[in-house]
Amino acid sequence: MIRAMKDANPNDIARLVKVGVIQLKGFSLDVAKRFMDEAAEDKPDVVLLPEIGCGREPEPISNSPIIETMREYAKRGKMYVIINFFEADGEDTFNTTVILARDGEIAGVYRKVHIPLPTEKNYNQQGGDELSVFNLDFAQVGIEVCFDNYFPETVRSMALQGAEIIFFPHQEHYCWNGVEHVEILARARAIENVIFVVLAGPTAAEDCPFGRTGIIDPTGKYILTTPNDKECYASTEIDINLIHRIMVDDTDVPMRTQMLVDKSVRELYGRRQPDVYRKYLDSKGESYKKVKATNRNIQNRNVQNTKG
Repeated sequence: MIRAMKDANPNDIARLVKVGVIQLKGFSLDVAKRFMDEAAEDKPDVVLLPEIGCGREPEPISNSPIIETMREYAKRGKMYVIINFFEADGEDTFNTTVILARDGEIAGVYRKVHIPLPTEKNYNQQGGDELSVFNLDFAQVGIEVCFDNYFPETVRSMALQGAEIIFFPHQEHYCWNGVEHVEILARARAIENVIFVVLAGPTAAEDCPFGRTGIIDPTGKYILTTPNDKECYASTEIDINLIHRIMVDDTDVPMRTQMLVDKSVRELYGRRQPDVYRKYLDSKGESYKKVKATNRNIQNRNVQNTKG
């Protein structure tokens, strides 16, 4: 449970939080309950389940057997429960993650923003439009789900709002060309934002022998891993204030400050350059179109020069 050890510097006071994760093979509430029984006995501060690990049938939040079941576990273990499921909202379906507080009440709702290209499985699935940060009693937390992880803006937006931990439920159990993208990108998100990333996903698949459930610290190191091929519950304590104590390059400026503070705001500390980025970023992709047009013109000139 949360506790602190006194020291002179506030950031040297350890904010210890016990975090639990569950790894599942399929999509069964009954199976998930077996491991939630373990979690309730272990009593972590928070437990994360995989993306749609409890079932794939859309349900409204207000009348969801999954949510109602997890409410009881939250109260029994006096722990936060972070559960992902398909939310039915009228004719639309959302990939939704709900945070249940220690008393079983809803403390936050996140709808997955980045939805893969439409298929028969997700044709009616809509994307959310908010990247919120939730103020829980142990930390400021953000949530990303599966494909969100491929877009670095997701976690950066939350880190800039003060997120200290990112919870990452997913269902990626395969590799691209033999490369373990989930692990690589999750570590990148942890390093570039100096933040904890907590993953809960499926067991390894035949074509990719990697499990993807664990906890990554702000240096990109796994501090909790689970067996690749085994459904399980696991937990460990993390020190949230580690995000403020990581220094590099023989400076006394925390790396989190360098990565998240604008140079124009604190010239001697912040390293971000949003004024530069803004030249190439806009909501309609116009900058990208201009870059493509410029490159095309350069290529055409090169071809003409070659022919001449």
